[in-house]
Amino acid sequence: MKLLGTLSSSFVNGDGVRYVVFCQGCAHHCPGCHNPDSWNFNGGFDISVEALARDILRHTHIDGVTLSGGDPFFQHDECVKLLRILPPYFNIWIYTGFDYSKIRNTELA
Repeated sequence: MKLLGTLSSSFVNGDGVRYVVFCQGCAHHCPGCHNPDSWNFNGGFDISVEALARDILRHTHIDGVTLSGGDPFFQHDECVKLLRILPPYFNIWIYTGFDYSKIRNTELA
């Protein structure tokens, strides 16, 4: 999985205390994007889904996980794999630039 970075304690990326995953890579290039450094698909760093899940799970104070970017839907399969590892009581937020009609039939939607 390619990441720009993570935040282990965010109060502004969804409800409660959140672990935020900033995925690397985005082709939308939305005006006003707050993470243009995440656009380059060759940037960031690689991490296994399992290693990321271990890091998330060691933070016992969090209420949920936010997938941001870049755009998580460009790494759909990896994000689905990650979410299947996480406990079902986490609430999940996903930020995307895709129109819902394009993603509504995906496992991540």
